[in-house]
Amino acid sequence: MAKKKVTDEINENINTVESVSVDELSTMVDEKAVITDQPEADVAEQQVMDEAEQPSLFATVRKGIVNCEELRLRDDPNLNSKVIRLLSKGTEVTIIENANSEFYKVTDGYVMKRYVDEK
Repeated sequence: MAKKKVTDEINENINTVESVSVDELSTMVDEKAVITDQPEADVAEQQVMDEAEQPSLFATVRKGIVNCEELRLRDDPNLNSKVIRLLSKGTEVTIIENANSEFYKVTDGYVMKRYVDEK
């Protein structure tokens, strides 16, 4: 609820200002983002939770090698998903994250984990 109040207040401020530079607007947003009706400890805890929910900009990507003759690169992480293309044995893939227990998210789609050996 505190985030909505902050957003509403920012929107009101933006609507009342005729001409603001990007730097001034950024400063306004930064200042308003820390104002809430929560006690300081609750705000810090919420910020930690929000950061944990966001993917890291510096997430560790891994490399993998296709270990079967042809591996289906899929549009979504499930067996019913559209096949984008086939990857040949020995093809290197960049593993971005674990999509679920059976699939990796790779650069262009999803592949089954069991058919990729991590380097």
